[in-house]
Amino acid sequence: MTQLNDFLATFQWQTLNEANNPDDQDVNSALAYQDALVRYIVQQNQTQHDKPYGVLHFYSTKIDSIYLGAKDTRVERFNQGIAYLKDNDYRIAVRPHGGLCVISDPGICNVSFVVDSDYFALSIDEGYQLMVDLIETLLNPYHLQVESYEIVDSYCPGSYDIVVNGLKLGGIAQRRFKSGVAIAAYLSIEGNQEERSRLVQTFYRISEADSTYPLVNPASMTTLSQLLNQPITVEQFEQMIMSYFESHTEIQPLSYQDHTLDSIYQEMLTKQHQRSSKYQL
Repeated sequence: MTQLNDFLATFQWQTLNEANNPDDQDVNSALAYQDALVRYIVQQNQTQHDKPYGVLHFYSTKIDSIYLGAKDTRVERFNQGIAYLKDNDYRIAVRPHGGLCVISDPGICNVSFVVDSDYFALSIDEGYQLMVDLIETLLNPYHLQVESYEIVDSYCPGSYDIVVNGLKLGGIAQRRFKSGVAIAAYLSIEGNQEERSRLVQTFYRISEADSTYPLVNPASMTTLSQLLNQPITVEQFEQMIMSYFESHTEIQPLSYQDHTLDSIYQEMLTKQHQRSSKYQL
């Protein structure tokens, strides 16, 4: 994993964890931080004359949430689909990056690298591959072979789905603004993945989604706990990521009270609320 290790060594890393977010009950907050961080990191590096900064962002949620893609808002019976999700106690937001809807709950690990590509050039495919390489490295001691290809009957299928034993473990998306790049993954660590998939499957059915939306098969996805045949928590998996970073680079906490970050975040949060409220979410 030479490129992954070179990538990590290029930056001095800061880590931001949703567990410490004062707005963690706002379904829009983590999305706003994603938009804020791709701007923050570029601004930070404009005044940094030593090693450039990168951010490792953990944004697993404490509340059952569903992040809709823009295309999800165009289903035939959108309001009926949203009513179904709300009846099942899911909070809903429209995400600015990625494709179709994904679920986020306390059993899902959401993680991203946020960097300034002026210091480490990354094509879109190279960005995706770095995340695949990290997951592959972390799971190698468990003798799990990680592949990346599209699981067409999963929810939010994509060319860089994270696949183990023919089942989708997670997916990857990117957010870019000028030279700022966020490479984000969601990974099903624990909980009932079949129920998550059935929720999305039923949402599309009730919404009368056409054939351009995935025909979700709940048997096409899995969790890391199922693959290992033993319990593992999101917190434990996050610590695995942290340990790998600490063994290859410098890493320090980034405060949610950082003045520069908070100023950008408040602007992005307003825009994110506007994005979601447009659909009366």
